[in-house]
Amino acid sequence: RNNTVYHVSGEGIIGMHSDYATVDSNTAFDNWALNIDLDQCSYSIVQKNFLYYTSDTAWWRSGTRPGVNIMLSNEGIKDSSGRVYPIGHDRKVINNIMVGGGANFYFWAGFQAGAALKNDLIADNTMVNTQGTGSAGLKIDSGSHSNSRVMNNIVYQASGAVTNVGSTSGITFSHNLWSKAPASGCSSSTDVIGNPLLVDPNHTRAAGSVSPAWYKINTTSPAATKATALTEVNVDYWNTPR
Repeated sequence: RNNTVYHVSGEGIIGMHSDYATVDSNTAFDNWALNIDLDQCSYSIVQKNFLYYTSDTAWWRSGTRPGVNIMLSNEGIKDSSGRVYPIGHDRKVINNIMVGGGANFYFWAGFQAGAALKNDLIADNTMVNTQGTGSAGLKIDSGSHSNSRVMNNIVYQASGAVTNVGSTSGITFSHNLWSKAPASGCSSSTDVIGNPLLVDPNHTRAAGSVSPAWYKINTTSPAATKATALTEVNVDYWNTPR
């Protein structure tokens, strides 16, 4: 909680094979591999983190795009006895602000059979303007997903795709604001399509000098009052009651 993590030549914050982890209220930016990763973690929560990449390509993972802001992964690492750790499940990614990643949120199936979103909640996050070739705001690999929800998120892309999703069966998408139409399997009759009218989403980002207030919605935003109540999310990023 409450850490600032930047310019790491790997992951900024990573949990590996750790259950009941909490990653809360951190700022992480320009970490080479990615900013936050839960690799084969279960019953864990990533919330109220402010995550971004600048245009400093020295901290981009490839020459074409930066790392991911938040990733849930199943890398398939074995222990010393050759046993593979269980896949991750029952994770919550809520109330985070993610800006300028190669993807802002990414579920990476990794190399382990059965990897999928299982009992996971991706909700009430703001994802803004990915960077680089092939980037997408919300990216989810194929898998046998089950009982997972993508809800109440704002996904704003001035250019580039809002979604890159391999399979949607087992995932409920609802009450999201997309700045442009998402892939058909990610859409819902409860969605809003349009500019969310964030305060200053195109402000030039300089390392250590970026404000989460730039990514609040204005009072006239079409996102206002359009979310649905979730028992798991009682306040927003700024601890204002939802």
